[in-house]
Amino acid sequence: WATTLPPEGPAAGSVPVRLTNTGNRAWPSAVQLLVGWEAADAPYLAAAPDELVPAAEVPALQPGESVVLDVPLEAPADGRSVAWITLAGSDGRPFTELGSPALQVAWQP
Repeated sequence: WATTLPPEGPAAGSVPVRLTNTGNRAWPSAVQLLVGWEAADAPYLAAAPDELVPAAEVPALQPGESVVLDVPLEAPADGRSVAWITLAGSDGRPFTELGSPALQVAWQP
């Protein structure tokens, strides 16, 4: 099951997310963090929601470097939903299409 946020939603409307470049090449400065929500009774989403929106710019990271970003998460108003959080390159292509799994966080009001 995806990690579940508290019923009152994310504190201050955001959650901290640590990103680490575990690869052997530097990330360019044009990487973005994307977020999308989808209503779901399932434990997690099998595919990305139809709409993924930019939530934060990721600084260029060298191999082994990390950064913590406060990711804004505006949970939907009703029913259980799951957020899909992924990175995308300057071409807009999500890293999930390249084999990197998305972070998924559930919310139940």
